[in-house]
Amino acid sequence: MTDPGYEFYLASSLVLFFLLGVLFAWRRGFSPGKTAVILGLVVFDALVGARLWNLVTNPTYYVGQPDAWFRLHLTGFSLYGGLLLGAGTGLLLTRFFRWPPLRLADALIPAVGLAIAVAKVGCFFNGCCYGLPTDLPWGVTYPSGSLPYLDQFSRGWILFSAQSMPVHPTQLYEALAGLLGGAGAIWLLNKKLPDGVIFWAFVLWFSACRWLISLWRASGSILPIRHWLDPVLYALLIAIATLMLVRSARIAGRMHAGIGFRPAR
Repeated sequence: MTDPGYEFYLASSLVLFFLLGVLFAWRRGFSPGKTAVILGLVVFDALVGARLWNLVTNPTYYVGQPDAWFRLHLTGFSLYGGLLLGAGTGLLLTRFFRWPPLRLADALIPAVGLAIAVAKVGCFFNGCCYGLPTDLPWGVTYPSGSLPYLDQFSRGWILFSAQSMPVHPTQLYEALAGLLGGAGAIWLLNKKLPDGVIFWAFVLWFSACRWLISLWRASGSILPIRHWLDPVLYALLIAIATLMLVRSARIAGRMHAGIGFRPAR
């Protein structure tokens, strides 16, 4: 069976995020039509943010080929750039519709988790974001000419070999983190929690997972600037999420069934 390609997985992740996001938001009392408008713009800005983050962290790629910014193929994107700009767009639009932004954000987390998982499976088959060599039984090899193979060849780790050394499937580690975070969000949606708890819990969970997984990422799969920029970003997000969860815990006692939200129409 031929792999459909990274573009297929990324496009599928965006479609799944849109469809599941509308569904879960509707179940939380939000208008499907207005939610579709919000998520359509969020998806567009997420792509812009992912490309901008890639431009900032990988400027040499665009030197001599400025048209790369406008190319329609779905490569050259960075996950957290998309998540950050997409979240910012969602915040502005919920304010425009006078909706509680954190309540909507909570409803979207299952869709976010699944979308991340699907996109990371695409990374796995594409060979990007690969891990360090490992002797673990689930280590994976990549064929000659792949990114892991070329990286290991340039370091003199392999010479005359038809495939790379086994590496950590860090892409699948991140996919699993997204799936578990999304599943946990579905479970928490059935609980009576202050708005924002699910969102901030996912931010804390996934940022911590990304930071941990980065320890098994091959340096050749990470741009030099991101060796220090990513940990700073993860630490900042973990700190903010922790503070917001502590704040939510302090006000949890004020919550009562049926208080604090009217379904948006």
